[in-house]
Amino acid sequence: MKFQNIHFEKFYNTFALFLQNYYKISFISKKQEENEINDCFKYYKTFTLDLINITNGNIIKICGMTTRGYFIINGSSYVWPFKEISIPNRIYKFNDYIEIWTAKPNMPWTMYSGRMKLFVHKEVLCLEQKYGDTKYSLKKYLENLKINDNKLLEHFENNDQFKLSYVELKDEETIDNFESPFIQNFDEYEKKLKYLCKMIEMLFSTIEFDDPNDIENKRIISTEFFVGSLCENIETIKIMNVMIKRIHANGQFIDRKNYFDYISTISKVIRGSANHSCNYTKRECHNSHFGVYCPYRATEGESIGLSSDLVPGVSIKNFDKETDDSLNGNCNGGKIIPSNKYDAGIVSKQILFRRHLPPVRISYAVTHVRQALNSVYSQKPIIQPNAADICMINGQNVLVAVSSYMGLNIEDALVINQDFVNRGGFQSLIKKRFKIKKKPKETFEKIPKKFDIIGKNEIMIIKIDLNGKKTYYRNEMSASIRIIDIIVNKNDVYWEQECIHKIEIGDKLSTRSGQKGVIGAIVPSCDLPYNRYGEVPDLVINPCHLPSRMSISQLLESFFGLRAIIKGCRLNDIEKVVYNYKNNQGKEYFWCGKTCQKIKNKIFFGPVFYMPLHHISYKKCRARNTGFCDTLTGQPLKTGKALRIGEMERDAIIARGQNQILHERFSYDHQTVSVCQNCGWLEPFHQCCKNQRILRVAISKTTILMLYELYAQNIFPKLELKNV
Repeated sequence: MKFQNIHFEKFYNTFALFLQNYYKISFISKKQEENEINDCFKYYKTFTLDLINITNGNIIKICGMTTRGYFIINGSSYVWPFKEISIPNRIYKFNDYIEIWTAKPNMPWTMYSGRMKLFVHKEVLCLEQKYGDTKYSLKKYLENLKINDNKLLEHFENNDQFKLSYVELKDEETIDNFESPFIQNFDEYEKKLKYLCKMIEMLFSTIEFDDPNDIENKRIISTEFFVGSLCENIETIKIMNVMIKRIHANGQFIDRKNYFDYISTISKVIRGSANHSCNYTKRECHNSHFGVYCPYRATEGESIGLSSDLVPGVSIKNFDKETDDSLNGNCNGGKIIPSNKYDAGIVSKQILFRRHLPPVRISYAVTHVRQALNSVYSQKPIIQPNAADICMINGQNVLVAVSSYMGLNIEDALVINQDFVNRGGFQSLIKKRFKIKKKPKETFEKIPKKFDIIGKNEIMIIKIDLNGKKTYYRNEMSASIRIIDIIVNKNDVYWEQECIHKIEIGDKLSTRSGQKGVIGAIVPSCDLPYNRYGEVPDLVINPCHLPSRMSISQLLESFFGLRAIIKGCRLNDIEKVVYNYKNNQGKEYFWCGKTCQKIKNKIFFGPVFYMPLHHISYKKCRARNTGFCDTLTGQPLKTGKALRIGEMERDAIIARGQNQILHERFSYDHQTVSVCQNCGWLEPFHQCCKNQRILRVAISKTTILMLYELYAQNIFPKLELKNV
């Protein structure tokens, strides 16, 4: 893809620009690179390139980037992400102040080394170097730097546009060894005063204000700072160790098992960093961002809006060695050339009927596409998005009936046909690599061979320590595994395994409309409803799924998909096709599989493309006896890897008839509190009524939390106490 070439091109160009003349990189051919990449993944190695010193012939190993745009460190893949920065050495005019960020003139992508804010405070011209820093008057600032300000005064003597209040503030002291990163970046005395004069002129001028979030005032960098800083200190540092540390710290780990997750990672842009950009607001979508960033793909949670994906048509200019550091902010390189205004990211283009989905639901659907597993029996979707460049095959077309089924598909639960599961429905291929280390004088026993098949919970490897104690390593997968490759070294054992995961209760599925669900029951085909043609649905979903998530696109996919099957073709999501079909509502009559009686109401029925996600039940099954819990709710914290019981978990437990679990979970943590018997007030800290009578009562924490929340909304339920 294009983004792969962009990463490698920037990596190569930066080395070519700033590498010293007597150094050169020895690149390898594509065939050699493929062999090196396979060995790195197989033997947990690091992909390296040779940096050759032409004068003495010394060779320095560096972390190399593959032509696919990622680094390989110890068998794992990392991408150095794009970063958005403001243009350095440019004066930005705001409503009542002027601001400028500076960088080295020949390396504009480096961390900003100086910032200056110029403004008027109490009719005195002042400046500030850092956010929240001490205010300095311009006169005292120049005095601390020992800069002669006569030329500055001469520049404004005959100025008729404004009068310069060039005095000191009260109680300002002279500071010895005063430092200013902004001014000290400029060696020439003339340039220092030129910048200050230009900033003062712009402060009092009538030109339009700058918009710091406009894409014209932004630059996008990749490995320029990473490689440029290494080239400066290539002879004085251990370059290999430094590169590995920086890639681990700032790089993005990529899982190459899912193609769309890989594409989303290599096109990711980190925005709003405190070191690179100022005056940035979270959740902001600027008008100039359309055609540059995907409007549907963004991070979730607290960091929402601080990263996004580039659209495929955008282009980024490379940096040149001679960089213009003039006042107008021209920066050769990193400039963004937008694509089509209505363009979206590569992953977002897989979503069907985007006009019929809420934007938040599209964002969730994009996340589900990135989490899809590779199916053993993959299929092409019947309805394909017209704008998609790549056809997605990480799923299967299943017949879906929208109906309730004996209370087994409440909330997000799904009922699946057992015959469909037996035919290989939603089976996914899971590959994993493992490594076991041993200390000296420790030994291994029962080491499997290549292509061996190991059953569920069977012993794979036995490690024996110095005292003869045995440690057993078992197959913890949900099915039998096959050893693809195994390597036994002196101090460790590497092996790669694969297994076919069969769908089971608790596994998560989703559609391209973001309509997620969890397998709640696997029902025999004879018990499911059937239509007049004898067709039995593969999935039965609850009708409450659709209006709550407003996923109209799934209804359209099911409606047009059934007609595409009748016509015997595949369709795009925007094609206008005329059907000669009597049933124009997508509903049919069904008969109950158990009683063979006709169901009175029609059921919406049709094919939908479902994807199995990597949220598999056997990975989620865990229990914890003790650990950290939230003091307010009593629920376990995320860091403890324990299962939190929420509303959906509560309903699932009730549906299974296990009410005692809820009673034990929510009632064992009772707490003794004070309650007024007369007015029913909980924990009265003051005189609540005339005839106050306080009693000590044992109440569960969840009840106390609910009462406090009602009190906060001015709802005061009365607790009636009875003498027992």
